Amino acid sequence: MPTKTENEPLRSQKERREVVEKINSICPDFTEYLDQLLDFHESRDELSSHEREIAIISSLITLGFTKDQINIHFHKALDLGMTAGQIAEIILHISMYAGMPAAVNAFTTLKSTLDSREDK
Repeated sequence: MPTKTENEPLRSQKERREVVEKINSICPDFTEYLDQLLDFHESRDELSSHEREIAIISSLITLGFTKDQINIHFHKALDLGMTAGQIAEIILHISMYAGMPAAVNAFTTLKSTLDSREDK
């Protein structure tokens, strides 16, 4: 499992920060609310981080128009130790419920996420 140092945050944290900074330049009040909401959900312990990411990824795939958000959560799942194969399996299973276009979008986003991690 990857480790984080103060100087090198996990990729998912970097991606989240970039999105929050973009929104903050337009509406700081929303980013404050978003941070509080995300912190609240991440602090809950009924699900493990791994289980939470499976639920989030599944939901985002089903929505079908969440490329930026799913990229963040693909990074987070990988940071937590999930493999690309496990994420692909989630996409495969969700395709029956979300539809092929949503699955194709998720697979292409996963490929972009994996490519960006190799570029480091």
